[in-house]
Amino acid sequence: MTIPRTLCFITHGSDVLLMKRGEHTRIFPGRYNGIGGHLERDEDPLTGALREITEENRITHNRFTATGNYKCGCRAGGRNYAVHVHGSCFIAGRDRL
Repeated sequence: MTIPRTLCFITHGSDVLLMKRGEHTRIFPGRYNGIGGHLERDEDPLTGALREITEENRITHNRFTATGNYKCGCRAGGRNYAVHVHGSCFIAGRDRL
């Protein structure tokens, strides 16, 4: 069984927004990564990425522009994952991450 997930790297100038995983998570504890998570049933990867960004960071999707998409596979914790990796630029006036 393959688990669909999304992962988004958000940039603002030369900065990249990363989140540190909890020390007690099963996969990659204490490591930094982009924003992401599982895809809901019948959810396309871009919609899932935007939902995860909003859920995890309370940043609305109308402040982003998509810059690319890449699909890859990996195996971690004994499970197979299909990961949709997105690049996004944060659109800001005076806003800050």
